[in-house]
Amino acid sequence: MEDTEINFLLMLAWLHYRFGAQPVFVASDIRLRQFGLGKDAYEAHRMLNRFGLVNVEEDSNRDFDGYLVTGYNEGTMPKLHRFELRREGFDEQAVPKIRSAIERRLR
Repeated sequence: MEDTEINFLLMLAWLHYRFGAQPVFVASDIRLRQFGLGKDAYEAHRMLNRFGLVNVEEDSNRDFDGYLVTGYNEGTMPKLHRFELRREGFDEQAVPKIRSAIERRLR
């Protein structure tokens, strides 16, 4: 795992400790100030999701176009991603899981 992925998992583990097992979210200002995670580290959730370590619930009404969030009503904020640790994902062997994720992406 890369440092960004480990840092993201540690942030998520703390959020689950603090707020329980339900899906959790973190606003960008809190993520930066309290956890020191910038945008690149935050994006680690994509790979962690592919590896089966994190579930990600995204707002189905929003699209990410480069740096802009689009697809939501004017005057309303888009819903933040919700994250959930998949504890059972940590029981799986890493190499076969990573190989499977890479093969899925190559298709």
